[in-house]
Amino acid sequence: MVASCSAYNCQERYVKGGDITFHSFPKNEELKKKWVLLTRRQNFTPTQASKLCSKHFTSDCFDNDSQCQSTTIRKKTKLKQDAVPSIFHFPRFVNTLKNKRKLPQQRASPPAEQKK
Repeated sequence: MVASCSAYNCQERYVKGGDITFHSFPKNEELKKKWVLLTRRQNFTPTQASKLCSKHFTSDCFDNDSQCQSTTIRKKTKLKQDAVPSIFHFPRFVNTLKNKRKLPQQRASPPAEQKK
């Protein structure tokens, strides 16, 4: 299965050897709820296959280790346990969280004697 980013309007997909890394939603329920709210997708419930790409995290969210292996230097990138995605590019209509439409009020039915 090819990993793709679960963020709204993000088209990133996993490429072997690419610069973009993909990160699973946290197992901590409270932190997972934050991630889901920040993605701003309606009726979205993350699964084990749901991922966010590294483009949605600031550089201070990562634990970066450099490991030397023979002649090549391999950079291992891992998210910190309390990392929260903060970089998103939403269209204007999604950008405001308070942009939800209010439900119409229930109309009172007219009294029976007025009906003719």
